[in-house]
Amino acid sequence: STFTAEAFAIRTALEILQGSYSKKEYNHENVIIFSDCQGVLKALKNNKLSVYHNRYIMEARELYWKIVTQFRIKIYLIWIPSHKGFIGNEIADILAKQGASERADDSIHVPFQDLTSVFKNEEWNDTQDRILTQARVKGQHYFSNYYKRSRKKSWFYGIQADRYFCTLINRIRANHYNLNASLARKEYIASAQCECGYDYEDIDHVVWSCDRYSRERESL
Repeated sequence: STFTAEAFAIRTALEILQGSYSKKEYNHENVIIFSDCQGVLKALKNNKLSVYHNRYIMEARELYWKIVTQFRIKIYLIWIPSHKGFIGNEIADILAKQGASERADDSIHVPFQDLTSVFKNEEWNDTQDRILTQARVKGQHYFSNYYKRSRKKSWFYGIQADRYFCTLINRIRANHYNLNASLARKEYIASAQCECGYDYEDIDHVVWSCDRYSRERESL
């Protein structure tokens, strides 16, 4: 993953730095390491220990403190935005793309977290394929109007709302609700006619034109 590649790069930079100070090739008191991966920089600052942490993050963190303590220098980890014209970062991106086309180094171990993400993506794609196959015969209204394969979070993610509200909206979107048009389509009742006399009692009719709800409609 990109995260592992960035973590490995920072760990390698720290290894080079440690070797250079040990050989007294450097005598600078301040060292700056730039990265365009905010996730890695945040992970390096997080001191919590967990078996689920990326191994290269743990190794980089250990090297960081060894260097700082042993050689009494300051190491600054600085984030720079990618694709903003910073020459050094653009060169690093070019080299990274070149490296990606080369044969993988067997000595570099892939953390199991990266494999987990692969499995998750496979599960996601398999599930979406199965859903789309089923959508050919059921749920056609919903899939033709609301479904987006790229959307991995529900429409109500981050919205403070009661479960009843979310369920109601989902039922309306799916065109499955307790009105005659929906019930008749499923053959639970014989007629889709509304009590007001209109031929078709669906959500559109009830919300916008049914005479039985004129007073409620005014309050909206």
